Amino acid sequence: SLLALKSLLRNCYGIAVITVPTTFYQSNPDLRRGLHDCSDYVINLKSFDAEESVNPAYKDYHGILSVEKIPSIGVLSPPAHLIKDDNELVFKSRRNRFLIEKFH
Repeated sequence: SLLALKSLLRNCYGIAVITVPTTFYQSNPDLRRGLHDCSDYVINLKSFDAEESVNPAYKDYHGILSVEKIPSIGVLSPPAHLIKDDNELVFKSRRNRFLIEKFH
C-alpha cells in the first residue's frame, strides 16, 4: 500500500514518483481523496494536446501545471505565499528536458 511505501521512504534518502491518469480515479472520489491524503506533494498536469482550441498566448507551451498539495512539516497548513500564488505555471517538454515556467 502507499502508506507502507511512505513509511519505508521516511527512513532513507529516497523518493517515489507515482503517476496516476485522471481517468483512473475520476469516477471514484474516495480513491482520489485517499491518494491525495497519502501523498506529500500533489501536482496536476493539463496537456493542451487534447484540446482543439488553445489560447494563442500558450503557443510555446505544452500544458499547465498546478500544485495541489505541498507538505507542511511542523505546522498545520503550508505557508499562504506558497499556495495562493496567482501566477500560472506552464510546462514544455523537450527532448532532454521538462521545463516549468511562470506564465506572465
